[in-house]
Amino acid sequence: MGYAVIPRFDPASSTESVALKLGAVMNVSELLPNVPRVQTLCPRKPSRQLMNQYSGTYGTGAFPLHSDLAHWYRPPRYLLLRCRVGVKDVKTTLVSYSTIASVVGERALKQALVLPRRKRETQVVCPLPVVFGYEGTWGLRWDFLFLSPLNEAAKHTSERIASWPWDRGEVISVNLLNPGDTIVIDNWRMLHGRSAIPEGSMGRVIERIYLNRLGGEC
Repeated sequence: MGYAVIPRFDPASSTESVALKLGAVMNVSELLPNVPRVQTLCPRKPSRQLMNQYSGTYGTGAFPLHSDLAHWYRPPRYLLLRCRVGVKDVKTTLVSYSTIASVVGERALKQALVLPRRKRETQVVCPLPVVFGYEGTWGLRWDFLFLSPLNEAAKHTSERIASWPWDRGEVISVNLLNPGDTIVIDNWRMLHGRSAIPEGSMGRVIERIYLNRLGGEC
């Protein structure tokens, strides 16, 4: 399915303890020393100081469809989003791989190569495939902010995803409204985004944590 919603999931417990009930938590701090395992996501205005984050670039506008940490050689398999303070008019948006493939074309997706954004001019970066394989399974990566198209297939992919008039039949919208409302997203099978945040909904607070696998997986 690519995602699962769990309403009011143990709201009194911490997000990390809830995630540990579901699977193996990724210690993201090992790779990103300044980033905690559980990240708090709050609406922000655009800021030059935060241009390496979605909130710093897009502010309260809609976040485009993307994979989390798509610029990593192997992005996290799952992400868990959990409501602390919800609002009625902000949605997490989801689109499946099969829908992306029907819009872009599976051949183009599998041929597409992208280049991660350099942190500094002297940094050496390697091309990454949009559709990648790992230990007998496969995944999809995409990100408009941190990945640049490297070949014609990737340019085609970028143009199609950006310009397609996504309708309600193609996009799944989930409202994390109540404390404990939780969504687990397969970061290799779904792209996700966020709807724009109205001025009166700036109090929204969502927590995020990454998982390497879910409980029943090897």
